[in-house]
Amino acid sequence: MKNFEKVRGEISLAFFAYNLKRVINIIGVKELVTALLTSIISSLFFEKELLAA
Repeated sequence: MKNFEKVRGEISLAFFAYNLKRVINIIGVKELVTALLTSIISSLFFEKELLAA
């Protein structure tokens, strides 16, 4: 079972790399970074609001 977990991890990494490359080709690096930063900032702001409530 241990080998299966290692293979599954490698396959997951390969799929992630493939999908990341597709996203970069579709929207570009600048837009991807902007979207990721916006998502991080908004989630931090939302978490801060939840803690204050």
